[in-house]
Amino acid sequence: MPNQTPLHQLNPLTRFDDRAKDYALHRPSYPSEAFDALLSGLGDPQKLIAADVGAGTGISSRLLGDRGLRVWAVEPNATMRASAASHENVTFIDSYNEALIAYVKSSPGNTVICVVNIDPHNTQAGAGVIPAHLGLPPAFAVNDLLSGNHFDWRIGANYVELEPGGAHVLRVEQ
Repeated sequence: MPNQTPLHQLNPLTRFDDRAKDYALHRPSYPSEAFDALLSGLGDPQKLIAADVGAGTGISSRLLGDRGLRVWAVEPNATMRASAASHENVTFIDSYNEALIAYVKSSPGNTVICVVNIDPHNTQAGAGVIPAHLGLPPAFAVNDLLSGNHFDWRIGANYVELEPGGAHVLRVEQ
């Protein structure tokens, strides 16, 4: 038996690089009935937003998007993201640290950016990556609704460091 590196020692940003193409081509879909049951009783799917954390090539994301949900797909591996098929209701958000979840809720004149450290034991650092298609200016000010602090952010990667379980809820100042 070959000596394999333990899974927890592999870099989550690159450990699927050599498998992404095969994963996209050969990974089976999931039963539609499972998603119908999951959404049963939650109301109008077009009013729902889902976060698919560890989205891979977006199989679950697309199945949710097919049902009308808006989906924020979080996948730290760039090769997996690049192998994902596009879908009009699915927005992949770059994540440079699998312990940091970043997502954006945007409507005309109101944008909120959330970054959460899901590690209950360790401070985590990474980036909150703001996609250009949101229509925000290249540089903009944000107000952290939890701490009251103000920061300058921009389209692209923004450094974030959060204590265990910490979060930023950032409202873009108009």
